[in-house]
Amino acid sequence: MWNRRTTVMGAAALCVLLAGVVRANGVSRGTVTLKHKDVNPRRTGEVYLDNNGYGNVYVGQYNLYLKTSVGTHSDEGTLLVDSFLGSDDDYGDPLQVVAPSWCSDVVQVAPTDGWRLYDVYLPQDAPIGGDNVPGGMTNDQAILLSKLFSEYIDDVGGSNNNAAAFEAAIWEIIYETPGGTLDVTADRLRVVPTSGGSGWTSTANIWLNSLSGVEYVDIGLRVLVNEHRQDYALTIPGAPGNNVPEPLTMLAVGLSVTGLGAYVRRRLATA
Repeated sequence: MWNRRTTVMGAAALCVLLAGVVRANGVSRGTVTLKHKDVNPRRTGEVYLDNNGYGNVYVGQYNLYLKTSVGTHSDEGTLLVDSFLGSDDDYGDPLQVVAPSWCSDVVQVAPTDGWRLYDVYLPQDAPIGGDNVPGGMTNDQAILLSKLFSEYIDDVGGSNNNAAAFEAAIWEIIYETPGGTLDVTADRLRVVPTSGGSGWTSTANIWLNSLSGVEYVDIGLRVLVNEHRQDYALTIPGAPGNNVPEPLTMLAVGLSVTGLGAYVRRRLATA
């Protein structure tokens, strides 16, 4: 998150919450070199985790510069760059393109101090940071994130309120206590708006509480991971369609066969 009033003013973006980060559990699907550009569209809000306050921060769309020179990315990193370039004929040095993304870990600073190499992971393999939340996201979180992106990313559309709602919803999915209510203004993670009124937190809650079902929506959702800088979630158009968590696939088949009806999803397990 970008904090206009505190230590990150004009220089380093904080994605608030927990210090430290662990490596992803899964296998990296490629690399890409990037740095932080800005947060826009956005609102501001005060963020709390376990009743600890982390200041007034930017809540919205994080825009990243992707380095396009050959040799600064590999595999799905190349696919990511190509998806914003249009074709690899556009590669050059030191060309760069801008990719919209969403903060997915907290208290790491954004890479504003130069280019950083990031690994590309499936969301269920990605770390979300800190000694208190080791490991990666659960399959449940990956499902909710995929459905949030699938159903509401198009609603952002340059809107400050909707961008803030979308980012707050991502944090809620990742950091709420298992069994807790999906509510960005209550329980473990809380966001208190300081610009734009309360409309965007209300929108976040409406979106969150509309998510249901067990299917993972294959939209090329990936998380970009760096040990020392904040991580980002984004979609890669044309990414290989093999990101359905296998246990969830089997569960969906089992429910279909037995006719048990609606699956009551297990609440978030923070990683």
